[in-house]
Amino acid sequence: MSVYTHVSEQQLRAFLQPLGVGELVAFQGIEGGVVNSNFFVDTGEGAFVLTLFEDLESEDLPFFVQLNDYLAERGLPCARPARDANGETVFELNGRPACLFTRLLGHHLQIPGPAECQAMGAALGRLHTEVEGFPMRRLDDRGLDWFAAIIDVVLPRVDGEKAALIRSEWEWQTAHPLSGLPSGIIHADLFRDNVLFESGQLSGIVDFYFACDGVFVYDLAITLNDWCL
Repeated sequence: MSVYTHVSEQQLRAFLQPLGVGELVAFQGIEGGVVNSNFFVDTGEGAFVLTLFEDLESEDLPFFVQLNDYLAERGLPCARPARDANGETVFELNGRPACLFTRLLGHHLQIPGPAECQAMGAALGRLHTEVEGFPMRRLDDRGLDWFAAIIDVVLPRVDGEKAALIRSEWEWQTAHPLSGLPSGIIHADLFRDNVLFESGQLSGIVDFYFACDGVFVYDLAITLNDWCL
């Protein structure tokens, strides 16, 4: 289930009108995902994805939207936001913050092979290089401060072996600060379901809504754990 806020045809036509993307031809909810409401939208001028944000507030969105646009401008396969005549990219639809993005071709891989893993690694390295000039910053919502706040909630809910592992990892992390490692804006969620492939080529990197300032090796670790293990 990934449509939590429904949109009528009349609402969508009114939403699209100031964006200059042509008349609505068809739209449908997208299955999959757990956080936002997403729709495929086809117009007379192209194919798009409409996202209604269920948790994020409007003031949170410019960072993520502009990061997508910045990376797409530099040739990475990221979705570009639609803009109105004033250059705005974040709007409201049916009581939710909403954005319209270009639709990227491709599908998610269930079992990536060595060639796909190599393509993912190359794209991740390029992303880390290109973000150097991105002017906006965002703190990590899932950093050590979050860990410290939640660890006492989690430990009583897991068995002894897992609790010991969590406690050991927490002690190691606090004893070995990561501040000296190469850092910048990271995706922080590069699982297989956030990457698209089309005809054997990596065609899309999506869902930047955990992106933040962080160490690059953390991005690499997330990717390795999902793609290579």
